[in-house]
Amino acid sequence: MKFWTAPHGLSIRPGETRDARALADIHGQGFFRGWPMSEFEAYLADPAMTPTYVATDPKSKAMGFAMLRLSDEEA
Repeated sequence: MKFWTAPHGLSIRPGETRDARALADIHGQGFFRGWPMSEFEAYLADPAMTPTYVATDPKSKAMGFAMLRLSDEEA
């Protein structure tokens, strides 16, 4: 399910556990010590507590993401 589609086929969709490796790679490019794939797998497995949205190119390759972590009454 896509939430949003822009010109040229760029889109945003909910994250899934199959995205873990791609998100870990993207995260690792932006931080000295990125989270391991296992962390992303755990977070993506619980979308109620960790809503994640993935930006993809026209070929569905993950290009970026937004992730929230909900804890009690905080995010």
